[in-house]
Amino acid sequence: MVGMIMIMIYYMIPERVLTDPPSIPEKFETASLKNPGAMAQDTLTDVGKPDLSNEAPSQKLPAETPPLLPAKEVPPQAEPMETLPETVPTNDVAIHELVICRGVKNRQYLSAGNHFSMKNGAKPVVWTWMNVLTDKPPQSLSHIYYLNGERYCRVILPAPYPRTRTWSNVKLNRPELAGSWRVDVVNSNGQVIARAEFTVEG
Repeated sequence: MVGMIMIMIYYMIPERVLTDPPSIPEKFETASLKNPGAMAQDTLTDVGKPDLSNEAPSQKLPAETPPLLPAKEVPPQAEPMETLPETVPTNDVAIHELVICRGVKNRQYLSAGNHFSMKNGAKPVVWTWMNVLTDKPPQSLSHIYYLNGERYCRVILPAPYPRTRTWSNVKLNRPELAGSWRVDVVNSNGQVIARAEFTVEG
């Protein structure tokens, strides 16, 4: 009888759980919906820290931006410009090429350019080379040089052939010759048929 009671008690005791307990993180916290700031955050390492140095602080935008009035444009007061004579196309003669350069060799221009310098004692020679085409040779043309709007000199250049390559030059050997230059090509009637410009630094 006693043995039967012991057997009944043994069967009433639950069996011991022999499996491993589930793996639970040491820290696993979630933020509640009511207090999202309550969530604890682990300290980040230097590698994991975000770089916020370039982040601009958030600013609250105004609820309503007042309308901007259009600004009144004030035209700049430009200095009066020099009025140049217009170039006139002619049927008798045409300037096929007009080049400012640093030299002429074998009737061809060398080192084309529009900027010259007189620094460090330099005394550049500026050449004006042109290729003239005409159906009615001979023609008489002129190069008229202007410095800062003032007439400097005139060089007469004949064009005796249907195609004539001819040129003139000025030597810049004084400091007062620095400035803005232009060359007008003028025909025998006094009409400007072509123009070129260059600058000289002092």
